[in-house]
Amino acid sequence: MIFQSQYYKIAQYGLAWLCYAILHIIVISNLVQLPTSALIVQGIIFSFILSSLGWLLRLIMQFGQYDELPILRQIINYSLLAILFVGIGVGLSSWTIYLSFGEIIFKTLLPTIPIQAFISLLLYVILLQYFKSSIQNKKQMDDLHEEQTEIPTPELPANFEMIDRISIKTGQKIDVIAVSDVFCLQAYGDYVLVFTESGKFVKEQTMKYFEEHLPRNQFVRVHRSYIVNVEQISKIELYEKQTQQITLKNRLQIKVSASGYKALRQVLGL
Repeated sequence: MIFQSQYYKIAQYGLAWLCYAILHIIVISNLVQLPTSALIVQGIIFSFILSSLGWLLRLIMQFGQYDELPILRQIINYSLLAILFVGIGVGLSSWTIYLSFGEIIFKTLLPTIPIQAFISLLLYVILLQYFKSSIQNKKQMDDLHEEQTEIPTPELPANFEMIDRISIKTGQKIDVIAVSDVFCLQAYGDYVLVFTESGKFVKEQTMKYFEEHLPRNQFVRVHRSYIVNVEQISKIELYEKQTQQITLKNRLQIKVSASGYKALRQVLGL
């Protein structure tokens, strides 16, 4: 069922861009006089490039966590993404037309570039809002499931050894990070993102492993996707209704589940 749902969404996405390609061809044909073959190729290429950029935009938003950054950083990041989206979309499609049909057809299309740039920017804003809403809805569903399902605390032997450092291999380099320098850990598919003052590191390990091996008086699993270092918490506040939000010293904000907040209160002695 999950794979069927994914294929259905991909088919919907592709169909929407096919409809846009047809609309794009009609609009451009009313602006300039071009051979039908050039119009069709330009419309299909332009739509394909923007659809690919849109898919990349979704992945960036899903894993980049831009909404958890300060407002100014969000504005800068989203503005840079808009410039890249428009620049790559218009530039790459124009370059392809130049290579395919030559300079004469390319010069004929030049007056439409500002319109294509405006359309690209408009599509970027639409996709941005759609993906933000989709990701937010998914997070809300995960949070609801989180509240309904208690996170079990693993029962470990009394002599179970805790780790005091995390070794991360990146290419030929190995970074050794003291656990006291870790702000938090985030689930990242089959991997874990380790947040430190010097940046994010990808560790090929599971959240369960770190939940079991990190010091329990210092690290708390506040959400299925997050384990935080309580010594790096700068603020805990009400986010919405009965949901709490943690702000870490690196300004990262993390929503806390009901069971995670209960565990956090126990560690903090609240």
